[in-house]
Amino acid sequence: GLATGPPPANRLRDGMPGCDGMYNGAIDRKTATKADLKDLKNKRAALDIASWAVRGIFKDAPAWYRGERDALGFKSTITGIITLLASVCELVFVVLDGERPAAKDAEHARREANREDILKEARELNAAGETKGADELYRKLCAPVPEELMDWIAAYCRHPNIKEKVVLICAPSEADAMGAALVHHHFAHTMVTFDYDTLLGYGV
Repeated sequence: GLATGPPPANRLRDGMPGCDGMYNGAIDRKTATKADLKDLKNKRAALDIASWAVRGIFKDAPAWYRGERDALGFKSTITGIITLLASVCELVFVVLDGERPAAKDAEHARREANREDILKEARELNAAGETKGADELYRKLCAPVPEELMDWIAAYCRHPNIKEKVVLICAPSEADAMGAALVHHHFAHTMVTFDYDTLLGYGV
């Protein structure tokens, strides 16, 4: 969605606002405005890269867990969205997930408890030639995105060709909450994300 209104001219690199109160009144106001890429020309965008990373690795998860790292389309997906936005926008805030919220601890513990079992079953199916069934299981492991790939994203954002147009931010917790805060506090005009709960939870 597109949240309109000019961001402050300065203070962009002098510290980011917090995310307190992001839910207050979010459901009471209009949650989204359709935006086209041309509408972002010379404006500032907050990119929830965590949501794009999960989307990107979903297709590549089978190749990743089979060790076919050269076959990944993940990197071209991520570089494509960042460089495209950087070529249009005045500035792009690329937001990474920080520490997960305590409320999600139980969910993550459950996922971790099941991960080894899922991986073992997927490898057994793969060894038996049942690649379709194996691929379905491998894709269940796409979140969280492997740390190696998230580190690669951070390194790419510091590349000399784009670092003047990209500000890399590690959120205190959820990337979508931090991106929404940037919009609500007028540091950015819009948020680019695959996380649709952002529309309801944060009103962006």
